[in-house]
Amino acid sequence: MINGLFPGGECTLPTGSSTCTDLEACYTCMAENQCQTECESALAAARNNDANYCPNAACKATTEEEEEEEFVPEEEEEEFVPEELPSGFVFDDSCDPGSGTVEKTVVLGEYSEIGRIPTGKFDLTIELESNVDVDIVLFDLSARTDNNRIVAIVKWCTEQEIVDGIENCGVLGSTATEQTAPYQGMLITYSGYEPAKGPGYEFVRIQGMTTRPLEMGVLPFESGNFTVKYSYAAGCGGIFTGTLTEAQKASRAPFTVGGTIPSGTDRLEMFLNTNSDMDVQLYDASTVFMSGGTADPKGKAIIAYCNLANCNLGLVYGQYQESVTYAPPGGDGMSMTYSGWGGFGRPGIEFIIIQGDADGKTTTDLNLAVLPWEGDSFEVVYHYSRPQSAIPSL
Repeated sequence: MINGLFPGGECTLPTGSSTCTDLEACYTCMAENQCQTECESALAAARNNDANYCPNAACKATTEEEEEEEFVPEEEEEEFVPEELPSGFVFDDSCDPGSGTVEKTVVLGEYSEIGRIPTGKFDLTIELESNVDVDIVLFDLSARTDNNRIVAIVKWCTEQEIVDGIENCGVLGSTATEQTAPYQGMLITYSGYEPAKGPGYEFVRIQGMTTRPLEMGVLPFESGNFTVKYSYAAGCGGIFTGTLTEAQKASRAPFTVGGTIPSGTDRLEMFLNTNSDMDVQLYDASTVFMSGGTADPKGKAIIAYCNLANCNLGLVYGQYQESVTYAPPGGDGMSMTYSGWGGFGRPGIEFIIIQGDADGKTTTDLNLAVLPWEGDSFEVVYHYSRPQSAIPSL
């Protein structure tokens, strides 16, 4: 046995042969169809570092074609090194829409980064088109697993790997058909690894605003070419994070989040994201609600649950998703949808989407509130379709 000659392992030589520092051993092994890959690597390294790498007859007998074949894998390898390529996605800091196309070539089994996605992009769609079987992979660059790996959002794993929990499996990615799941204030839809058009035609859609820096890549099950098309809508937004005071925890009463949302805000969407049981609520800030001789500073409830006598109960307050049209006094009606306090998938993940009036706008000033049943902290992600002169200050 020759140990340590090749970076990939060891090589078995015919009887009577021994360790050979002039690389004759490599050619002996290759002649026996052994250690082909390791030998090519060792010979390539010798060629690059030693002008006299052919000191014996066995080496000199190697044909020119064989030497050229030894170079090919290294030249191809350089074309697929992700860190040498700039991000394929192009985003700017404006609230304008955008789109683009990325074309690449991948090698079987080698993960290839396509691009980085910043926070604050609205209704992002990524479509993969390939003539070979290639899977989309999506990572959250702001999060790490217990063993310090970047957290996967979309990534395929076997059923056993999911059960064992030893792999960095995505929230999505292990189903053959289309599936949607909430993640950090985003609603993410994945086509499934067996999409309708066939392998290689996958997509990821992110409803609302991207709330975390993301990385999109592909994992090829075959070598080949692919095209990625991406687009995003106009929109601005932000994230409001909060920690409950001891008084708020004790009272279990709703409190406003941020400032008043002005009338005329276009296509407003708000997502509550917390690991605890909390509710998101909406109030008409321009309409007074009296309870026990005291005006509620939040205004009249539109979407709000309460369980006290004569409380400020909303038009919508149930466990399940429901829509309602609300018209403020003297104003036009606006449509809105509430996820229900049961949450999207689980309590603590809720949303309010305001479709607005005929022009998609809010028709009165609004207050957003959070009702804490348990927990310490929360996050509200908000976004709207067009830049406004008065920006919601959530």
